[in-house]
Amino acid sequence: MLTLEDILKTDAFKEAKLISGKSNFKQNIINVTVAEVPDAANWLRGGELICTTAYFISKKVNHQIQWIKSLSENNAAALAVKSDRFLGEIPKYIIEFSNDLNFPIIELSPEVTWPEVIESVMNPLLNNQVNSLKKTEAVYNKLINLVLNNYSIKQIINEISFLTNCLILFNDVNFMSPILSTTNVLSKSSFQDISEDKKTNNFFRKKIYNSSYYKKVIVGDSKKELELSTTLEGYKVKSITRPVFSERVTHGFITLIDFSEEIEPIKKVILNHGANAIALQLMKEEVRKKTNKNENLLLVDDLINGRINSDLIEKYKIQYLERKKMSFIVLIKVEYVENEFINEKIKDDINDEISNIVKRKLLEYYSQVTIVYKDKKFIIIIDQLTDKKIKLNRLKKLLHKGLKVCQEEKKVINSYMGGIGNSYSNLTDLEHSFKEAEKSLFVTSYTQFKNNECILSYNELGINKIILMIDNQKKLNEFCNEVLGTLFKYDKQKKEYLLETLYIYLKCNCNTAITAEKLYIHANTVNYRIRKIKDDPNVDLNSIEAKMSYLLALEIYYMITHI
Repeated sequence: MLTLEDILKTDAFKEAKLISGKSNFKQNIINVTVAEVPDAANWLRGGELICTTAYFISKKVNHQIQWIKSLSENNAAALAVKSDRFLGEIPKYIIEFSNDLNFPIIELSPEVTWPEVIESVMNPLLNNQVNSLKKTEAVYNKLINLVLNNYSIKQIINEISFLTNCLILFNDVNFMSPILSTTNVLSKSSFQDISEDKKTNNFFRKKIYNSSYYKKVIVGDSKKELELSTTLEGYKVKSITRPVFSERVTHGFITLIDFSEEIEPIKKVILNHGANAIALQLMKEEVRKKTNKNENLLLVDDLINGRINSDLIEKYKIQYLERKKMSFIVLIKVEYVENEFINEKIKDDINDEISNIVKRKLLEYYSQVTIVYKDKKFIIIIDQLTDKKIKLNRLKKLLHKGLKVCQEEKKVINSYMGGIGNSYSNLTDLEHSFKEAEKSLFVTSYTQFKNNECILSYNELGINKIILMIDNQKKLNEFCNEVLGTLFKYDKQKKEYLLETLYIYLKCNCNTAITAEKLYIHANTVNYRIRKIKDDPNVDLNSIEAKMSYLLALEIYYMITHI
């Protein structure tokens, strides 16, 4: 970076005087040009040192003022004037006007020539460019070597942070898994205040995730950078966010967070090289991940279909038998949060993140967990040592904890439901555990005695086990109509939700208060509906056998309507 202050120290400017805009002497210079025409400002790109004899404005005050104004408005860095030949002494009103604009004017020595002035500017500029090219080449080589040596994304981000002296935040495309640099390179005390992944990620998630910028990147309309000047935890910062992509795939976003007043161009170059390095590493990891996912899919497919003699199963057997394990299967279905920009890549990333979160929770207690996503559900094979007793409440608690993170913190799912099969010590029986989990999930999906996050085990299905054993749907319909016929007709005409109330009432052991709580209605409303039901001469709720008949019929009714 070359500043006006640096220029004033060169040989050509030794006798020069800075006569206005003195507070702006650290202005960056990116080029030098000679201008002797009125419309010179129209050619500027910004950052130029303008050299002139002021010949064309020497006689008219309004031309002088207008020209200075046009240079400032077009972002010229400064004006260097050889005034002795045409203008004479630079008028006081020009100096005052330039000071009002904070626009630097340099009065040059009459002895200096334009080639000397241009050389004094261009030589250091070229030297800076050469040094910058060398530095960027070194940075590029350094980052590519990290990729070639299979360094993690976290290590690459820490290196970018070290090279730029800035905080670096990387986020996947769904802003679910932030990675913040941990290299303490900042001299400011603020580093400790904002160097928490969750806090910093939430801040930039709000700024970027719901923005038009994010939408344009995701749909492929833009690959541009987003620059922000903002306040983070009470500190003024500048940031640049750019997408990390390869070919047509957007992998995520990398953000540089700088405490400086301006982000230097070299930092932007390093950020771009860093984004490319991260994209390469992510592509490598994607290939490895796909290989592992495909292997796990084949393994699970073999296990749940009773094919236990494949090569993959043989490998699994060795580990399984060495540890004397018991295994069981859990099935989870989720309802995703609606996202108009979701595509297969984004959905795969979401499923991977859900799998990782749930797996981490389950591994807090279980010895081995395998999760795959297949046929619109998560299939989880859980192994545990045979000397550990399976605790259903603990299992459910771990599943709920993991899925709640996805729902409330990551905000990628609206609801979920699950089914759990029995545990078996023989791998050949895992096929049975899968079928039991399927039945449990099916019952969970239709029963109204649930909230949106219900998980049932096969042993909790009760009379539903019996219903599921009956294949003759016609006979089930006949039983349903025989027991519920009059109530069904009344409910259809009056829409008073008698069937639903009776179902929950029976499920709650005829407890009015609990029924009201489950249905989110007043207890008096429950009592009113139950009286209505009992008023039907065809309804008898006095005996246990009658209650069982109605509960069984209602279970069948809800199952049939769900199918």
